[in-house]
Amino acid sequence: MKTSHKMSAMGVMAAILLASGTQAVTVVNKTTGQTLFFDDFEGASGVSHIDFPDASGDYDPSQASVGTWTPVSESLREGIQVTDYQGGENSPAATPQGTNYLRVVRNNNSASATATLSALQSVSGNLIHVEAMIWIPRDVTATTFQLIIRGSNDEMRANLYTVKISGSGDSSAVYAYDATLPTPKAVDSTFDWLANTWQKWEVDYAVGGETFDLSIDGVKKTFPRSGPAGDVKAVEFKGGAPGEQVRFYVDSTGYNGTQQKTFTLFRDSFENCTNGAVPSTIMPDIGTYQNVYGGTKVCSDNLSGTGGPPAAYSGSNYVELSRLTGSISLGCAFAGGAVNPNVQELHTRFRLWWGGAGYPGHGLRTSMGTWDSTNCLTYNMIWSDASYREYDGPTESYVSITPANSFPKNMWVPVELVWYPKRLESKVSINGGLLLPNRLWGSVPSELYQMFFSSGSSNTVYWIDDVESYLLYTPPPPQGTIIKLK
Repeated sequence: MKTSHKMSAMGVMAAILLASGTQAVTVVNKTTGQTLFFDDFEGASGVSHIDFPDASGDYDPSQASVGTWTPVSESLREGIQVTDYQGGENSPAATPQGTNYLRVVRNNNSASATATLSALQSVSGNLIHVEAMIWIPRDVTATTFQLIIRGSNDEMRANLYTVKISGSGDSSAVYAYDATLPTPKAVDSTFDWLANTWQKWEVDYAVGGETFDLSIDGVKKTFPRSGPAGDVKAVEFKGGAPGEQVRFYVDSTGYNGTQQKTFTLFRDSFENCTNGAVPSTIMPDIGTYQNVYGGTKVCSDNLSGTGGPPAAYSGSNYVELSRLTGSISLGCAFAGGAVNPNVQELHTRFRLWWGGAGYPGHGLRTSMGTWDSTNCLTYNMIWSDASYREYDGPTESYVSITPANSFPKNMWVPVELVWYPKRLESKVSINGGLLLPNRLWGSVPSELYQMFFSSGSSNTVYWIDDVESYLLYTPPPPQGTIIKLK
């Protein structure tokens, strides 16, 4: 992980990691709006600071704000622990939110953590919603992650589990148990889980219902119930089967039942890849790469002799985008899938090095692979005269952003894009300058899914480092009487 020259907001911790925000699992009755389970691992009485196995303490989750962790079942006390450890071969390099998260390791023992709701949900038709971020290592050797919604007599309303990866791939199947078949059995959901990547899992079950919905990173599908229909008492997070390296990790989506808290959508400093490699899907610390092609590769060399940077802005690696051998493309896709652009303030930051060749471009857009007025929020480009320009959809032209009309060459330049949904306003800052108005391409898209890097001419070459996108939560103003002290 990189330890020097972090982005400018590191001094304002809430802008990147919510030090006192929501973590772990959220369970909500969507019909009544009642939060049924919510934990904040930041208030844990003890935290493991090292990789598994950590025999220095138990560190079980025990400070749920709503509901209780009952039971926490583990053969070894280090099997289930609240931890802030980051890095290593089988652990996340970063967390979407906060510093702590839940580590569940079964291996050849047993490990299961059950989130028991604050009240039994028995009103027919009430919709119970579960959501969490899940991270599973690539080299697990058995069924690792199992999520079960249980009723008052421990019946399974929904039962989902992951299958280990075979061969050299980075993903494998998610299975759902179907109790409605003549011979009940687990069936392939057609969903895949992605290794070494934070993914958003959501399950919805209506009390007494015959089906439930599973969403992974925003893609939803309906499945038959996994047991008898009925009430809902708890959600179990379980190590699925005994075996070596059977572990998974749980963090928050940032939703606490009433508000979406600050949440990191994407982060990568390119330290998880080797020199010359093409950025792969599971390389980012948070998020994934999409639409990667052309002359896009990881670098760690001194390229000052050819107009490039002498080194990364921080750490060892950075990425080159060169169109000299064809078109270039790099989509930095958000963890958890697309976000609604009409709700939360969205920030994106990165460093860009340009020596003057071509027209480097970047923008925020949907999951679609085309640029147009309905898929792209903003698109900006560095022009041949070093002016920094925005695309204006109505006039189909690039307009210089004043006073950001001279993009610095041959240095790592910080670029920040901010979207303010309440004001329907986008702004951009270049090289630490003021946030300036940034025109929209057209209308506000129905979703935002990725920060996208591209180019405007065949001779374009530039480099990027330290890319990050996050949703920013701004607490509401205080209510009641305010007394000013002189």
